[in-house]
Amino acid sequence: MLQVKKEIRLDGITIPYVLKRHPRSKRISLTLLDDGRLIVTIPRRGTHLGAERFIREKRSWIQKYINVDKLRSHDEQRDTYEKEYKTRKQEVLELVEQKVSYFNTNYRFSYNKIYVKNHKAQWGSCTEKKNLNFNYRLIHLPEDLQNYLIVHELCHLRELNHSQKFWELISLTFKNYKILRRRLKEASIYPTNTHIKYYGVVKQLTLL
Repeated sequence: MLQVKKEIRLDGITIPYVLKRHPRSKRISLTLLDDGRLIVTIPRRGTHLGAERFIREKRSWIQKYINVDKLRSHDEQRDTYEKEYKTRKQEVLELVEQKVSYFNTNYRFSYNKIYVKNHKAQWGSCTEKKNLNFNYRLIHLPEDLQNYLIVHELCHLRELNHSQKFWELISLTFKNYKILRRRLKEASIYPTNTHIKYYGVVKQLTLL
């Protein structure tokens, strides 16, 4: 089942939601979590636009149960992170460039450009054009996780997947990559650990 993290603005409030495409689903269903986040499940042929239209049509139902204060707090936190990103972007870019250069002496992979971005839900990525993208918030990670993240994206230059060959490349530098991988997954994207988490389901609505 394909899952994609999205956001939508309703009456000035940013509401995170997860869009799920379920091959056996015959209708759109909307689940509201008690942190205000939505799970929108759509059929195999459903569309993102159709999901957003459904959310907006059911806005009064959503707003009946939503925790507005928590979401407003999340918006304020995001503004803080945006300011930090602008302030520290160059600092982080220089750090990343140094680490990429250092670890790439072992691999000698060719790459195009390095970017530092304000990602909401990922630590880094590697594109088919051989661009390396990193979340500026890596500056808040312990150094061993910073190094693992750099090597992880470097190895995607050779293997743009998570195949056995990819992990073999990682293991050339980090024998304990499984531990580092788990720790990075557990690390909060947000340095103050105030990122929105999943909680229990509050209500569910299905479009008949």
